[in-house]
Formats: sequence, structure tokens, C-alpha cells
Amino acid sequence: MTKNKITLVAAGFLASTLFSHSQSYSDDFESYNVGDFICQQSNMWDPWTAGQEKGNQDVKIVEVPVTNSKGLFMSSTSANGGPQDVVLLTDSLYNTGTFDLSMDLYIDSGKGAYFNIQSDTIPGKGWTLHFRFLPDSNAIIYDGSGKLHIQTAYEQGKWFTLGVESNLSTNNWDVMFNSMLKGSFFNESVAIGSINYYPLLNSSFYLDNLNYAITEDSLTNKNGAITNLGLTGGLISGLSGKVSGTIRNLGVDTIKSFDITYTYNGVTDMESVSAKSIGSLEFYKHTFAQPIILVANQKQLAVTISNINGTGTDSIPSDDSKTTTLNIVQAGLNKAVLGEEATGTWCGFCPRGSVWMNNMEEWYKEKWIGIAVHNGDPMTVTNYDSELGAVTGGGYPKATIDRDWKGDPSKMEAPFLNQIVNNAIGTIKAGANYDEQAGVMNVSLTVHFAGDANNKWGLACALVEDSVTGTGSDWDQANYFAGGQRGAMGGYESLPNPVPAAQMVYRHVARAISPSFAGETKCFPESIKSGDSETINYKFQIPSDWKSKHIHIVGILVNEAGKIDNASETSIPQAETNGYVKGCDTLTNVQYLGRPDDIVKLYPNPSSGITNLTLNVTDSPQVNIRIINSAGYEVFSKSISNVSQAIQLPISTSNFAKGIYQVQVVANGNSYIKNLSVQ
Repeated sequence: MTKNKITLVAAGFLASTLFSHSQSYSDDFESYNVGDFICQQSNMWDPWTAGQEKGNQDVKIVEVPVTNSKGLFMSSTSANGGPQDVVLLTDSLYNTGTFDLSMDLYIDSGKGAYFNIQSDTIPGKGWTLHFRFLPDSNAIIYDGSGKLHIQTAYEQGKWFTLGVESNLSTNNWDVMFNSMLKGSFFNESVAIGSINYYPLLNSSFYLDNLNYAITEDSLTNKNGAITNLGLTGGLISGLSGKVSGTIRNLGVDTIKSFDITYTYNGVTDMESVSAKSIGSLEFYKHTFAQPIILVANQKQLAVTISNINGTGTDSIPSDDSKTTTLNIVQAGLNKAVLGEEATGTWCGFCPRGSVWMNNMEEWYKEKWIGIAVHNGDPMTVTNYDSELGAVTGGGYPKATIDRDWKGDPSKMEAPFLNQIVNNAIGTIKAGANYDEQAGVMNVSLTVHFAGDANNKWGLACALVEDSVTGTGSDWDQANYFAGGQRGAMGGYESLPNPVPAAQMVYRHVARAISPSFAGETKCFPESIKSGDSETINYKFQIPSDWKSKHIHIVGILVNEAGKIDNASETSIPQAETNGYVKGCDTLTNVQYLGRPDDIVKLYPNPSSGITNLTLNVTDSPQVNIRIINSAGYEVFSKSISNVSQAIQLPISTSNFAKGIYQVQVVANGNSYIKNLSVQ
């Protein structure tokens, strides 16, 4: 590491009209004594809470490892992280110009580190970016809305230099480790108010050679810039997508009209936009009405703004255009990709998963199959929920792509594109006969193999329903995007928290998976060759209040590594048209799919003394009942063996604290969950 003395330089508009507002800071911490508190010694640092100089939040100067020099050391000592919590200040809020940040970090083995960039000069009012270094040697960088921008590896027990370069005017960011670019992205926020260092739980790290430089742009009267461009949907050859361009008003004058043009694969389209009011420094995203047809391989896409307010070119033409290269892939032969999302009505961030499942369906049509697997709510399918949770590793919302990738649903597109290029070994065709009056559906899945397989492969049949609705608080959707403070999220920002059941329609809902998450393996022969076909049969008994016109039969072919080779999605009418094919018989595994309102009833609810639990379950070897409080602790449990008829169980709630409890009933391998209010 090269050591530098502390410097602090600032210039403002008042000093000279020739210079824009700027500030720089550099500190190698050598001018301090070991044991000094940084917030007490430097007017550029504050504790998160006023008056905490030399207190628990302040950070001491220490001798740093390896280098025999001085720096800051931060570690978590409380159960929730901290209490160290310090803020490196700027002299004002910056949202145009350039921002460069660098620092040397040393993170102890098995530990982590964390800092963030605040979007206001008052700490806690908003976040521009979060930088989190996990104890498993992975670093994640995400914005204030929770959107993940970069996930990459870093080295523990070794010094490395983190660099951040941003054009705040166009809102483009680059992040480097040891001068190696780790990612570039367009961020939701452009504001730089301060930098906050806070050791989260299990953090232990050293900080040295900390530098930043900020230069604010001077605004001209009229200047419109293209800051970002994108493609809504597509990225597969032959599909269509809509081009979008993000405009920022980098002038003083309000932009009321403009022309915008895109060029792709020799095609140019121009649209005139009027009756707008884009104020100084505001952003506006425009999506072209006419879609483009995508072609394979790399092609350039360019977007240009012109004729602002009907007066021709603006004062800075160099930012009027932006160009990117679209890498369009060719889908593999007969391949469809399965995305499985772990979600729940109780999960406040899960609307993000719902929005991205809808996006993927819209963009990729028949190449994409999505299943929303619910947890802890009336739509839970116990075996599907538990086994998917083992793959995702917990956390909500979470998603897998072909059980080969796991992560946040907002990041599904890239792994989808990695999978869709593969040729499928097996192609699945669904057939069915459905007696709607009896509620019985027989399903056949026939796999035509284009390559070798064996009896370690599995074939599962799932039922998925759209347009699912319910009544009662169990069906309310928690919504942390309410109010719009976390940014736009497919309309959820305009809905309350929670979203009442009457306003919710759930899509892609997993209703059943048979015989298991891994699929039926007993039916496949020891050796399968290219050209072979194998058929497996399944049977479901379906409740009358399910909407058969919104149910899809999903076939899932799982290879011996537990990854998904291919999937198929078929409506019931189409499956009936295809015809039911007799094959290897698993019809004895009848799936009875009752809804909680059919099986479990609670009354009175709310309860103030006794509530009656009615179970409409028959022929169950054992029924397990648990009641869980809001902190996750069990307050009641009971097991009933050899249930042959509906039963009623009175439960005393007189010793329960007031609040909401979760009543869990497991019978015949199915889970039923109801909320109980105690007053």
C-alpha cells in the first residue's frame, strides 16, 4: 500500500463562476495516534448518533496488519451488529458530475464487512448503494430498493483495493477490485450525501488509504442526455422486444418535447414526444411503441434524443446518444427453462418475486415456465415447499433456474439465458383425461429422449394455477414496497401494506407435485438410448372450487445430478386433446388437494377464551397440530392418531398473549395453515 497524507479540497460556485462545485478527501490515518477516536479527531467524521464522539459508535485508530501502518478497525460486538457506526461526510448533496471512491480493505478470515453510500446529507433518510462483504468470501452490491447489481468473490485475510467510479449525471457506475472491473450498472439513485461504515453481525475488518473526489457539473440552459437504454423482453433470437431509453434533463430549462430515435440491425425508428414536463435533473423513461425482432449474435442498439423543445440540438451534443451491444442467444433444441420461486403472503419483499415471474413470462413466452411455491400461507404444498427450501437455502423471495442457479428473483434473466441455449435431452408431452364432476384427473407424461439417460433420472408432474384468490387475513399480501419509498415495483408501490385479499390475484401458484420434488424414478429402465420414449401416469383429485381453465400441467424432467433437463407446460384442454397414454402406473399415489377453508375451520376467530378447531380429515394415520406465536415459538401442540372421521377440538386461548398466531395442521402429507387472532 502507498501511504498518503490527509488532504481536503473544496471549491464552490461562489468562489468562481469558472469552476463547478467539487470536493476531495484523502486520509492515510498516519497523522493520528494509535487509540485516537476518528470522530473526535476529524471534523470530516461523525458518529451516526450526535454526541457519540469517543462513545460506543466511534472508531479507534489502530496498527493495521502486515503494513506496519495506521488505519481504522471495525468489528461487531453486539447481537445486531455494531455498536460502531461512523459517517464520512461530504460538504453538500451531490447528484451530478463525477464521483470517485477508493479504499484499502483487509477482512479477517471467516468474517465480513459492510458500508453504504447515503443518498442524503442527513444519515438514515435514504441509501444509494450498499456494499456487503460476506464471511463466505462473496461480495454483494445492491441499491436502496434491494436490487442486486453485483455479486463477486473477494479474498479474505489479504489487503485489496476497492474502487468506485460513477458519472452521477448519467447515473452509470463501475466497481473495481484491485483495478479489475467487477461490474457496471445503472443505479436507481444518483445522490451522494455521505459514506456510512457499520460492522454488521460477524464483521471484522480494517480500513486504510480512504479517498474520494466529487465534481459537480455546471448546468447549461438546455441539455437532454440519454443515460440508459434497454430492451423490455427478448434476448432470444426470433422473439420481439421493446426498446426503452432513459432521458435525464441536465439543463436548467424544463423539457416539454423531444424526438427520440433507435437504430438496430439496420432498422431506424423515430418517435416525437410532447406535452411532457421533465424538470431540471429529473429522469424520464420512454418505451418505443414499435417492437423490434431480435436476431442472433451481437448487434448494436443505439438511442438518440434530439430537437428538444422544438429548437434543434442542445448545448452538449456529446451526451445525446448512447450505444450498447445486445448479445442475442439462440435457444436450444426443444428447450424450456423452469423457474421455481419461494414465496409467501407473509413476506413483504415477495411482491418483487411476483413481478419478475410475470416479467419473465411476458418476455420469454413458451421458453419460460414459472412456478410460485408458497410457504406459510393457505397455498402451501408442504413437500414442494420444504424440498425447494433445501435447494434455495432459505430466504424469501428466492428462486432457482433449472435447479442449477439460486438467487433473488430480480436476477433470474441472466441464468435463464445461460440455460436456454442448452439442447434438451428429453422432450415432454402431457396427456390427460379429466372427470370434472368427480374431480379426478389422470395425467400421462411421455418423454421422447434425444440422448442417453438412466434410471437415476426422475419425472415429476406439477399442477400450477393462475387467478388464485381467497378471503381472510391469511390471503393478505405483505407489501414492503407500499408508498414508493423503495422505488417502483410493478404497481405494488401504489398498493397498501398489506394488500387486502380482495385486491390480490395470485399467479403461477404450485398446487401439487407428484410423486415428489425429484420425480418418479422407478419407472425408467436402467439404460435409456436416444430415440426411446417412456410414459409415466399420475392421478389427482381436484377440489371443485379450483378453476380448471387456469390450471396447467407441468412436466419436470430431472437428471441424475438433480438439475432440470427440460420442462413442459400444458393446459388441461390441450392435454385432453393430446390424449391420455397408458404407461408406468403411479395412479396409486392419489393426490387429494383440499383448501384450508375446506379442511380446517376455526371459530370463534378472534378468540378470547375458547376456539374450536374443526378438522374435515378422514382416513389419516396421524394428524399433527401446532400453534406458533408471532415470535416463532410453539405455544400448543397435539397429535391425533388414526383419524377416521371429522373431529372438533376445543383449544383454550385464555393463557395466550394478545396477537396473531399461526395454526398449522399436517395430515396425509399435506399442510394447512390458518391465522388465529387472540384478543
